[in-house]
Amino acid sequence: MNLNAVRNRGFSLVEAVIATALAVVGITAVMGAYGSINAARAQAKESELKLRLALEKYDEVVATGEFEQAPLSGDFSPLEYTYSVEAEPGVATNLREIIVVVKSSTRRDDDGIEVRGIVYVPQNGVGAAPAQTAGGGQ
Repeated sequence: MNLNAVRNRGFSLVEAVIATALAVVGITAVMGAYGSINAARAQAKESELKLRLALEKYDEVVATGEFEQAPLSGDFSPLEYTYSVEAEPGVATNLREIIVVVKSSTRRDDDGIEVRGIVYVPQNGVGAAPAQTAGGGQ
């Protein structure tokens, strides 16, 4: 039997081990990238939820005039998020800066999402109306 004919019939053990090792490295890299993508997706989803909660709370506080009793705080039961509301004097008379911060109540490293807005408060103190930006009035 010819020695060259025997050599060319298949893969050697070394070639098979190298091919398997390369396949394992490639699969590991793909799985690591997939895990990172899923983590980023979950973080983006949580940030979007916190922003939506903060905007809803801001709208509620402005519509009801609750910002006059600020600072306020509470939670969004049954969701695991808390909020805090602060009202600071604006740069002009009758303006208040409303700050709503929503954080996770289960994660200590959560900086939260902050929503800020300016509200006009009439001098008699009754009701509140969002302040209009320059050039946006009638």
